[in-house]
Amino acid sequence: MWTWGCAGCGVTGKGGKERVVPVDGAFFAELAAYLREERPASCRTAECFVVLRGPTAGQPLTEAGLRRIFRTHRAGSGAVRVRPHRLRHTFGTELAAAGIDLLALRELMGHANPETTAAYVNPRELHQTGAFALVAC
Repeated sequence: MWTWGCAGCGVTGKGGKERVVPVDGAFFAELAAYLREERPASCRTAECFVVLRGPTAGQPLTEAGLRRIFRTHRAGSGAVRVRPHRLRHTFGTELAAAGIDLLALRELMGHANPETTAAYVNPRELHQTGAFALVAC
């Protein structure tokens, strides 16, 4: 389920955890185009993304359905290592490399355990920046 905001979308993810995913204006423009041009107007479900073809058309897009879409496009693109979770991991790694505050990264990633967030950061870099204490708390 999505909730709308200015600079992010609230999403309910794994384990029912709610997260805010930062997005830019281009995302909202593309989303508006999808809602206007592709999502069937007859859909009665509250979920934003729905199956567009086949016997389950109009029903909410499932995790398995999203994986199938990735598989299809991955096969055609040659990007064999792209998976939904890899995109999430890349997001966290890039933010860590850019020097984001580790507590903010932990919040963005929705990690309950600080050690999970630490996996996105090179431990040598943590010691050099003095941020190791933040991850260990």
